[in-house]
Amino acid sequence: MINIRVVQLGRGLVRHEAAPDTTVGEVLAAVGIAPRGMEVRVGGRKARSADPLKDGDLITVIPLIKGGTSNSSATGRTAGEEERSR
Repeated sequence: MINIRVVQLGRGLVRHEAAPDTTVGEVLAAVGIAPRGMEVRVGGRKARSADPLKDGDLITVIPLIKGGTSNSSATGRTAGEEERSR
């Protein structure tokens, strides 16, 4: 068996014991984390669900942050339109 640690913002650290060659996706499913809308890293590197794990790996699950503005301001005008209106 291998020991894996999983940390997710807001949930803290979970320790999980798994069979050798268990994948990232299998461990996330086992601890109840759906990676949709999340960035998943193993040892600080971006990981895919099919990536195999090794003893001692740390899986970090980071929710993707959405929002902000695109090319428009709060008024709904583009930056160029805002500049011309001044």
